[in-house]
Amino acid sequence: MKVFNSQKYRVGKKTIFQASISILVVFVTALFFVWTRYHAIRLGYELSLYAKQEKILLEENRAIQLEMTYLKSIEQVEKKAIHQQGLVRLGREQVVYLSP
Repeated sequence: MKVFNSQKYRVGKKTIFQASISILVVFVTALFFVWTRYHAIRLGYELSLYAKQEKILLEENRAIQLEMTYLKSIEQVEKKAIHQQGLVRLGREQVVYLSP
């Protein structure tokens, strides 16, 4: 029967400390890597969402610009003045020109 010699396999405090520090460094490095990957993926999704919103807003802007151009036309202003405001078209004899 072999006798276990405890002196031969004794681990010192310095070795335990070094092993603990090594494990801690590996753990912190792995945690940092996971955190940066998570942050990068989250930013990617956020960027994708903002790109979709930008596309929607650009379409709305284009539609509003088109409507604004349409509403600014003289014919449209005249139609609105006649139909909505009840104004009438002036005859030539009703226009008075002033000289400067």
